Amino acid sequence: MVSLEVGISPATYAWFAKSSTLILPPTHMLHAPVAAARTLCRGGGGQSVYPERCVFKKYRGSKPCGHLLVRVAKHGGTKVTPIKPFVVQDYRDFVAGLLSRPGMEEALERGTLLNDKHQLWDIKDGTAITEIQGPDGKIFMDGLKRSDLRLAWSLSIDWFNPQGNRTAGKKKSVGSIAMTILNLPPSLRYKPENVYLVGIIPGQKEPSLEEINHFLRPLVDIFMAAWKVGTWFSKTTAHTMGRLIRSVIALVISDLPAARKISGFAAPTSQHLFNLCWLQKSDIGDFDADSWKRRTSQEYRDAAAWWRDAEMKKERDMIFKETGVRWSKLLCLPYWDPARFLAIDGMHNLLLGLTQFQFWDLIIIDKQENQDLHKSLAPVLKPADPAELDKGRKMLKNSPTEGALSRLCATVLLALLEECDAIGALGSPQKRPTKKDMVCVLMVSYLQLTSYNN
Repeated sequence: MVSLEVGISPATYAWFAKSSTLILPPTHMLHAPVAAARTLCRGGGGQSVYPERCVFKKYRGSKPCGHLLVRVAKHGGTKVTPIKPFVVQDYRDFVAGLLSRPGMEEALERGTLLNDKHQLWDIKDGTAITEIQGPDGKIFMDGLKRSDLRLAWSLSIDWFNPQGNRTAGKKKSVGSIAMTILNLPPSLRYKPENVYLVGIIPGQKEPSLEEINHFLRPLVDIFMAAWKVGTWFSKTTAHTMGRLIRSVIALVISDLPAARKISGFAAPTSQHLFNLCWLQKSDIGDFDADSWKRRTSQEYRDAAAWWRDAEMKKERDMIFKETGVRWSKLLCLPYWDPARFLAIDGMHNLLLGLTQFQFWDLIIIDKQENQDLHKSLAPVLKPADPAELDKGRKMLKNSPTEGALSRLCATVLLALLEECDAIGALGSPQKRPTKKDMVCVLMVSYLQLTSYNN
């Protein structure tokens, strides 16, 4: 356990990723300061000591990456600086700052009292959080049945363009790793001073599906110790003799691509659409929920370990194609349940997802764009053959397939879209839609109509 006085200023410590070069893509392997014998800098004058080259091995038995991590300047003495730093805010200092503020400790304590499972007032009242176990095998969030304070955190990782959202021009991507404490009520939870900014993932591009694990590693190390051992604070505003604080990562709340990347699941556009069950893309029309086979945490862990231990890229690709799962560093946390701990945030799911689709694609709120789309389709909007059109109508009434619809000509597909009032769902008027686009929209319209009728 760590003894730490509260009221100190926030501090940071650094991990370092190797630089991007023209020879190989960056691995994003993080290297903490070390006191090794073979280094460029001997640590004189309090300067941090870092390894010279990257030691990451992508597969067992493969050679280390070997890319240079630091640059050396010899102006007025030897100075070693990292090529690409990744700075992690100290978890202990952040929590110490919270506990030094009057009333905050009491608010955190009230958050450990969970509502009855039939009265869900907040996301932390869900069974996915209330059933998390501590290292002793007992329920972690058990109210005030012990002297230590238990904190449940949500994790959010997202990427943004530091030059602003623009449809043209150069695109860069920088990521943020942020956490909030679910113990706090929503009115306090998202205030900037209560958000733990773990670190900023450097650009210019997002790390790949595998490389994101390197940025999760220091976070997992922090929260493994915070769950298993805890952090002892020698003094807080409510406990002058000190108090033990334990923490868990209870949720990942991100948009769908980021959530899948963090957890190791396949992308939402792959054959493995869902993280809760084993249904695939070909089963998208199956609305019988009782027949869906749910994924279990152990099944996921076994598949992820299988992928991690593969020694060749070909073997990993085969495993991923079969299971839709990669290794995630979050699996090092014994309590982590990837099938239950993912939540899509409301902004992306509702406002930028369902609501936007409803107004832009179904209601066609942008009437001018709808007119422009019709103009762009004018050269191919010829009268459809009546027999072929009747054939297409019958398909839409009797469980159509993409293959069957693809055999219809473009004029028939456009006529069917007109009858379904789904022309606007084809997208931008500047781009003439392909037959594949038309078939996709017709399939979505059929599935929506079927769900409404049921």
